[in-house]
Amino acid sequence: MCLISGCPRSGTAYIARFLQANGIRVKHEVEDTDGIVSWLFLQGIKQHGRLPVPRPFHQYYPILHQVRYPLHTIASLHTIHPSSWDYFKQFLPLSEDPVVAAMQVYLYWNRMIEAAADYSYAVEHLPLSLNKLRELLKVPLDAKYCDLVNPKTNSREHAELTWMELRDCSKDLTDEVFEYGRRFYPAGTPIQPPPKPAEDYVI
Repeated sequence: MCLISGCPRSGTAYIARFLQANGIRVKHEVEDTDGIVSWLFLQGIKQHGRLPVPRPFHQYYPILHQVRYPLHTIASLHTIHPSSWDYFKQFLPLSEDPVVAAMQVYLYWNRMIEAAADYSYAVEHLPLSLNKLRELLKVPLDAKYCDLVNPKTNSREHAELTWMELRDCSKDLTDEVFEYGRRFYPAGTPIQPPPKPAEDYVI
């Protein structure tokens, strides 16, 4: 039974639809015969106010870690339900600054999931990861569904953020987010962090 997880607002609803289109019986935030796609996973399970408590990590294989471009994820985190923010506070002390808090969640959740994952990939680069996903899931995956499934599944209206706006809230955290994201979006890929001189970010 597979688990696809990551930070909230990382395209988990989209990947659930993609897998369903390929005949894999998974659901978004609800377990089905072949597995589950959900951000709600930690090694120390605690109750979420609105969502079912999942199983521990070790009961799933493979565990796939999905990331989304940092700026888009962090901006979109401001749209999640207040009960999810209450849930986060069970695991880490969050800043009162909403942008800083979103960066904290982005780093904590992604690092936690990645540490337990069998494979990590960027949702924007899904076609480049299909061979590895086929190998781990042991099923054929048709690349045509990367485009046929609406990439804006479960999208929400929100203000966009820039690297400069993040840095103005916390330079140290922005550096951490930037370096973490650069591993999944290296130079030459369709979406990538901007070049970063020693003292500044060039957008």
